[in-house]
Amino acid sequence: MVGTQTNLATAVWPITTGIPLPRATANSTDQFVLLEDGNPVPAQFSIRATWYPNRQIKWLGLDFLARYEKGKPRDYRLKVLPEGKTEPAPPSSLRVEESDDFITVETGKLRFKVNRKKFTGIEEAWLADKSGKYDQSLVRGEGGPWLVDERGERFEASQDSNASITVEEKGPVRVTIYATGWYVSAKTKEKLCIFKTRIS
Repeated sequence: MVGTQTNLATAVWPITTGIPLPRATANSTDQFVLLEDGNPVPAQFSIRATWYPNRQIKWLGLDFLARYEKGKPRDYRLKVLPEGKTEPAPPSSLRVEESDDFITVETGKLRFKVNRKKFTGIEEAWLADKSGKYDQSLVRGEGGPWLVDERGERFEASQDSNASITVEEKGPVRVTIYATGWYVSAKTKEKLCIFKTRIS
């Protein structure tokens, strides 16, 4: 059940939740379809726990976008398909492109780039106009997380040339980019501590 809210009367809110399932309900996330007012909508399913010993799904993870009108949500229900049967996935506006240099994510409203050579956070970002073109620049230039130690020395994530920046999760509703490496001094190349950052 999705509850009412008054923060924004008419809006779309991302929902992340878990659903407990009785034994023998389903063996695969492919057996689930999320319905919004009776119609299939994009949803992202994951297995969080399984029953012993047959490993049927015990806890189902669910990510979706809940639509509110005048503070009230639309009606959301979970449909379980018989094992072996599937339904076509509803279209999603979420896109991910990976190259040697960048990870690019498009949501239909926002487009942003993350550098894969060094972690500088979101290096570029654009908003889409009414026609869907990404021509309104929001962010341009390198940044990223940094720390200052007790000596006043600045350590930056972008200074680690061996940092790992990967797509950890991608689906019709959510993309997660995971970056890890060292905070490094630009002056001395000294390492301070490890950073772990997710952009989702």
